[in-house]
Amino acid sequence: MKISDSFHVKLDSFKINDEEWEVIDQITGDGLKTIATKLGSNTSEESWMPFIAFGDGLTLPSSEDVTLKSEIYRKRGTVTIINNTYFVEATFGKDEPTIDCWMREVGIFDAISGGNMGARWLLVDEVWKEYDGEIYVKIAITIT
Repeated sequence: MKISDSFHVKLDSFKINDEEWEVIDQITGDGLKTIATKLGSNTSEESWMPFIAFGDGLTLPSSEDVTLKSEIYRKRGTVTIINNTYFVEATFGKDEPTIDCWMREVGIFDAISGGNMGARWLLVDEVWKEYDGEIYVKIAITIT
């Protein structure tokens, strides 16, 4: 049995500005592979998927997704691991990005550009992000 066959990953919560947000979620195939690699190693490597990106794509998530459909901005988040729950959070502040835009999809990644996408969420209710406004995103994923 491979390690990737013996664990389960589920979204615990997805919050925007400290409010629970309804999303359609999907852990990707690349996300499962990278979790298996980290769980199978005894190193204290960098966090699993510390970068949060958002875009305005409207396509339903799939386990085959490797990118957001229409990425607008990505930044490194703060990672906390408590027991078997992985939290990543970031505040997208002024000039992140430098345009007004819709936040319709969110993904977590292992690199500041390109890289592997661990999960993708489609927001049921989109969020308008003004260039001089602030949006706080917090994601909790449990690995068992």
